[in-house]
Amino acid sequence: MVLAIGHFALGATLTTVLVVLFGARVPFPRTVVLLGGSLAMIPDLQQIAPVAGPTLSAFHDSWVADLFWFHRTLDVLDPGDSALVAGALVAVFVVVTAVSEYWDYRPPAAVRDVTDGVPGTDD
Repeated sequence: MVLAIGHFALGATLTTVLVVLFGARVPFPRTVVLLGGSLAMIPDLQQIAPVAGPTLSAFHDSWVADLFWFHRTLDVLDPGDSALVAGALVAVFVVVTAVSEYWDYRPPAAVRDVTDGVPGTDD
């Protein structure tokens, strides 16, 4: 089982990729990324829920958990709660976020062409 932060990081990373691909149609992209990361952790509710433990445990161990950003597959691939795997997933999330932010804040080519040679611009 991967640490919870690993599940969050994978869900947030994959959601970030989707937001970048369909970003023009997403009104609150950073909120959507947080929700995507949180969605990946839903199958782990069985660890903190005071009721329905056996039912939630069966849900966690079923193929349905993979609908939550490959939760079950990730747990099977890393059965030992490895901090290294979780750290790697967080690192990938940071890199993907940095790249997506760079693409989001970079001015379009048309704007760069208009500002070429204008004092005070970065080009």
